[in-house]
Amino acid sequence: MNMKRILSAALVLAMLVGLVPGAGVTAKADDEPTTTKTITQDTENHQATMTVSVNVPAKEPVAYLDWNDTQKKLVSATSGMDYLYVTSDMTAWGQQAEVGDPAITTWYVVDKNVTIDTVTVTGDVRLILCDGATLNACRIDEGLGTNALTIYGQSAGTGKLIVTNANDPAIGAMSILLTVNGGAVEATSENGPAIFGSFTVNGGTVTAIGNPATYNATVGDGMTILAGDSAADAQPVDSYSSQKRWVYIEKGTPLTNVTYLDEKGASQTLEAGLIDNPGYTRVRPYTPTWSNGWYVVDKNVTIDERVAVTGTVHLILCDGAELKATKGITTTGATLNIYAQSTGDNMGKLTATGGSGAAGIGGYFDNNSFTSYGGGTVTINGGTVNATGGSNGAGIGGGGNADGGTVRGTRLVLEGTNGTYLAETTLTNDAAYAAYITEPDVPRSVYEIEGAREVAVEFRSFSKTAGFTG
Repeated sequence: MNMKRILSAALVLAMLVGLVPGAGVTAKADDEPTTTKTITQDTENHQATMTVSVNVPAKEPVAYLDWNDTQKKLVSATSGMDYLYVTSDMTAWGQQAEVGDPAITTWYVVDKNVTIDTVTVTGDVRLILCDGATLNACRIDEGLGTNALTIYGQSAGTGKLIVTNANDPAIGAMSILLTVNGGAVEATSENGPAIFGSFTVNGGTVTAIGNPATYNATVGDGMTILAGDSAADAQPVDSYSSQKRWVYIEKGTPLTNVTYLDEKGASQTLEAGLIDNPGYTRVRPYTPTWSNGWYVVDKNVTIDERVAVTGTVHLILCDGAELKATKGITTTGATLNIYAQSTGDNMGKLTATGGSGAAGIGGYFDNNSFTSYGGGTVTINGGTVNATGGSNGAGIGGGGNADGGTVRGTRLVLEGTNGTYLAETTLTNDAAYAAYITEPDVPRSVYEIEGAREVAVEFRSFSKTAGFTG
């Protein structure tokens, strides 16, 4: 009987060893460093003990940008190895110190895309957003006592923290000390403040949308604050202590002269102008309204609402920069002239995507008034332009059944109807509804336009003539 118990204990130990990190499996880099594991199996009359050695891979230090208060700028820094990788089940960050003791500092690293529910911050928490990684959270709450959350980015600043909540504050509860030194922080609350309490921004970007966006924001040297009830009416402010619904903070740099190639390919210089009378406006996520003037895309920018152009607007796409207008650009009754800085592979890019009934660049169909709007005048003098229309919307031109307006290229001038598409050297035109055109001044074929045979390809869906759509 005793021998059976010993054999049983040995079998249990063999099974338990398989559960020990390093015993048949590879330990994760974020495991606590371990050198031995001791397992004891008790039987009624005997005790068996086994000690297993485990080798855990050493963590690598993580680079980030930190704020140097003496130099008043961001400087390169490197973390130690005492940190934790953020995972989806990690909802409690930090440690509560004993009464009278200093706050305990705990480091966390977001090195990949992670989605998490509510996080509770306790003590002094430091968070590094690695380039290319995004942490999505429902809320960042705080524990008892005084708590702090400091957020760092890396050199490219592409790491993101996105916090979205319906009713409660997205970040904070009462007294959290929030500091942003890098990365992109986006906090949104539909019915509550986006960021509760005061916070400081020394680097990176912060977008706060709520009711209000926040109560008090402090920025470091060179940072810019824009505040308003929406992105469309936001204005630069020196400091923020009001209750606007929309606040955006980023690193501000002085305007500089910008070169571009005009319609003849000649190099021109756009003067930066003065602070109170700038020569142009930088395109940013918060500038969806363009009116009479010069606009410059000097870095990668995404605008997630449809851009509205009024008057005459000149847009310069700087080398290496791309503007993504995910809801497209409206040019109805307006003129949009697009320029590049060079003709090489590094030309600036514009990608515009229209929704249902909307052109990528041009007009749209208003579902409320059941009205179609035309495309205005679009002239492409340079750059790489990718425009995709939604259903019943041209790539560049009209929306719904509206007139396509005027589309011009460096070698091409066309006045087309809905369905006009412009590429760098080739125009493709679907003349599916040509049989229904009765206006004498509207061409039924693209080839009726002088010069079209050199740059255009026309095709048609014969089923439309027979009344079969789709």
